[in-house]
Amino acid sequence: MNLIRLLLVVGIAGGGYTSLKQYGCKAVQVASGAASSANGFASLPPVDGQCSRKVYVLAAKNCPGEDAKRADRLAADLSRKGIPVERTNSARFSLSRPLESDVRTRLSQVMEGPLPTVFIDGRAKSNPTVDEVIAEFRGNR
Repeated sequence: MNLIRLLLVVGIAGGGYTSLKQYGCKAVQVASGAASSANGFASLPPVDGQCSRKVYVLAAKNCPGEDAKRADRLAADLSRKGIPVERTNSARFSLSRPLESDVRTRLSQVMEGPLPTVFIDGRAKSNPTVDEVIAEFRGNR
């Protein structure tokens, strides 16, 4: 399982650029102000290509491990409740400047926590509940 986590962190750190226009989505902005929301989602750099109108659930795909099963269940539950969701196994950030120390710390804490990691509009949380995700998603509308 540590290998999967390492691969996820390396994939995120690797960066890259994806044009948001091809997705027809409004760009996700870095949240300003508080380091975390009332639902415990940490303010982080935006994920490349992430649509602000969609929840991203990150964990290994097609894996029999419990982390992947939790991610699959979370994505299915969100979808059944009408929340637009994308189940993915990678996330990339394009950073125009080095991350500040507090942002690096938040990113490490989120990415090193139990999977799945959920990204919503410039915020992320490790292994949130369905209710936490829904509250965060609806609070950002």
